[in-house]
Amino acid sequence: MSTPVNPLYADEFRQAAHKAEAKGKNDQPFEAPHRIPPFASTVDVGEQVVGSDHLFEIGMPTMLDNFRGTGRVVGSSHEIGAGPLAYSPLIAAAPPAADAFSAETGANGTPLEIDAFMAAPIRCRFRPLSAGSFRSQINIQILWSDGGRTNRSVLVTGRARNLEDVPNPSQVDPSRAAVPSDAPDAPTTVASPDESFATATRRAGDNAEGLANAQRDGVNTAEKEAESFKEEIPEGPWWGELAAFAISMGVAGVAAVVAKAFATKSLAWTKGITDKDGKADLQKTALFIATVDTLKEGIKNGNKLATAAAMKPRKPKTPTQSPGGGQFSSNSGIDFWAAQRNMLTTIAADNRELVTHAFARLEKAPPDDARLGMQAIADGLASARGGSGITLAQQLASETQWVAGIARGSKGESTAKNDHGEVATTNLDKFEHKLHFEKVNGVLRLQVSLPDLSRPADAAVNSASITGISQEIADRLRDNPLGRLPIPIVLQVTTKQGEKTFTRDEAGRIRVDQNFFDDPSTEPQQIQDATRLFAHVLSKSLSGWGLPEIHTDDASKRGDP
Repeated sequence: MSTPVNPLYADEFRQAAHKAEAKGKNDQPFEAPHRIPPFASTVDVGEQVVGSDHLFEIGMPTMLDNFRGTGRVVGSSHEIGAGPLAYSPLIAAAPPAADAFSAETGANGTPLEIDAFMAAPIRCRFRPLSAGSFRSQINIQILWSDGGRTNRSVLVTGRARNLEDVPNPSQVDPSRAAVPSDAPDAPTTVASPDESFATATRRAGDNAEGLANAQRDGVNTAEKEAESFKEEIPEGPWWGELAAFAISMGVAGVAAVVAKAFATKSLAWTKGITDKDGKADLQKTALFIATVDTLKEGIKNGNKLATAAAMKPRKPKTPTQSPGGGQFSSNSGIDFWAAQRNMLTTIAADNRELVTHAFARLEKAPPDDARLGMQAIADGLASARGGSGITLAQQLASETQWVAGIARGSKGESTAKNDHGEVATTNLDKFEHKLHFEKVNGVLRLQVSLPDLSRPADAAVNSASITGISQEIADRLRDNPLGRLPIPIVLQVTTKQGEKTFTRDEAGRIRVDQNFFDDPSTEPQQIQDATRLFAHVLSKSLSGWGLPEIHTDDASKRGDP
């Protein structure tokens, strides 16, 4: 967009421009580096979809001095670091196949003209034809009518993925903590002054094991809420993997709560460690901090061995039943909950072993320091265990993976590629008319009104529904940020252009419904607007959108008979 100057001075500026241009014909070229503001040295255009074509602003050459002439933008785009080297002129024409980047400096391939009256942006076109990372050096030169020259160089980076691949970074990370915002802090605990090193170690071990027990409470509550919906469970090979994801999410929540608890305990303890001169004893403090860091890291990674058995490679299967009925088995559901409890039994033992390692490190310190250090560890673990944050985090993690399993049992399963290989998701990449989703269980359907698809920030969520799960689980989904829920979501959007359907699976892949008359090749171009729409809709919880509830087909309604 161009920005005009005050029209009262337009004639004066034009006359000055003509004089400067006439004068410039007889002048020798000279450098004018400060005539316009500096550009950013690097511009990242983010990740786009292969086959899409987008423009990104890389600089705005507004005038900084009193020059009243004109300038003409010329230059080149030079791709580096990905694919063969390529050179393309700075025009609006499409780049050659080997060059994902070019610079757009004027309409219909004509050079961009700038002057004192107008400030026009210089834009970069990113049109990736293959997946991967791209880097291009765009060199800008503005030739002024008085003989001056201004040079700018911008490194532009970007990434492209195939339409079927997982976004990077993924919008939904199953291993990310999902601690509910309404979880109250745990009460502060303080060790008895006469507690021995051995007693503090036992207490620390009990509290470390208790972290997994708090997770188990969350699993048990989630199972109870899931079973209040009196329906058979769809059979499928995905339940063990989803159980592992649920525990992985819960462990991430534990690590966050433990880190918060130790941040306070460690600070209070290290302040009391001084040498004989009353100064902070950095050697003793370093030993304690290193011990705590090792303990926290062990808790954070404690689910790896426990979940290994549930993560065996397998080929995804389609459901053994057609959507809406067919063959079911309750064993799948039982395995889902039992698998989590079995993993937590292993994690509890591993957490206690971490305290044993901490004991071995601290016993090398002077007795009083070792005792005080272990007391601080026991207190920190007690604070983390004592609140409701861990239980609620695991409950939410288990319930979201339960929902994903119900969806896969109803719609089938597919795989998506990410940087680490492949990940299984609900099969949403090929779908029929929006009414088809009325028959699919485990998919959160949001009715959205949006006047214009190009203005996603104007969207409003009007209602939400999900089938195949209990009302109690739906209530929990309602009260947590949508962007943190790794479940399949469908947006059924009403606009002035008509109705559109957008989907996002558990891995964060977004797809755009292609109507009967739509050209399927246009979908990559629409992904950017669809991604912005999802970002806006998922930026808060459904309660934040003012919805009183998520409508379900649960006749029991929150466990009532």
